[in-house]
Amino acid sequence: MSAEPPQPTDLDITLRKLADRAFTATLHRLRGVRGLLHGWSQVGVPVQDLPQLDARFDEDLELLARLDWLRSLLQQSPPLERLEGGEAPLVLLACAMGHGSPGENQLNRAQVIPQPVQPVGALSLALWLEEAIPYEAVSNLKWSFAGDSLHVSHQQARNLDCAPWTQRFGSLLAEGSAPHQGQLVYRRGIFRELSTGQAGS
Repeated sequence: MSAEPPQPTDLDITLRKLADRAFTATLHRLRGVRGLLHGWSQVGVPVQDLPQLDARFDEDLELLARLDWLRSLLQQSPPLERLEGGEAPLVLLACAMGHGSPGENQLNRAQVIPQPVQPVGALSLALWLEEAIPYEAVSNLKWSFAGDSLHVSHQQARNLDCAPWTQRFGSLLAEGSAPHQGQLVYRRGIFRELSTGQAGS
């Protein structure tokens, strides 16, 4: 923890920074998918790869739609409640945890990111990570489950005034949380503990 005075936080600014990185990651992924589709158009697609071709066409449309809502988010300042549905919480959490875009990193696997039961949990964690953890150090994030509660911690958290974040998302937390010190404990039922187990990033 830094000895400097706590820095104020602004959730709108935090969201814009995170959305900007998510936009870049999505664009990067789209270029990769388009490159693959172009290559197949030049050489043809083996019969055994036809299902993969269909999946890439579907992903192409998905990525275009994602770019659209991310662009809208960057141009406007929608209320956070509007981001609690659809793919937004997982897309933003993937980016905040340093994984780029969900499709690129197969984030349906439990060991990669925590899986939310309540989407607001993923959104809250994404915004906290963006505010509190230097992006270059996010790979040192530790998370695990104990008693059906998600425990998240990081030793290099910035010295922040987390009051705006806590005012908005504090009801999701359980005893033992200290957002300004790099430690969150989510209540039961916010994230899902899967039987395959989890590994912190």
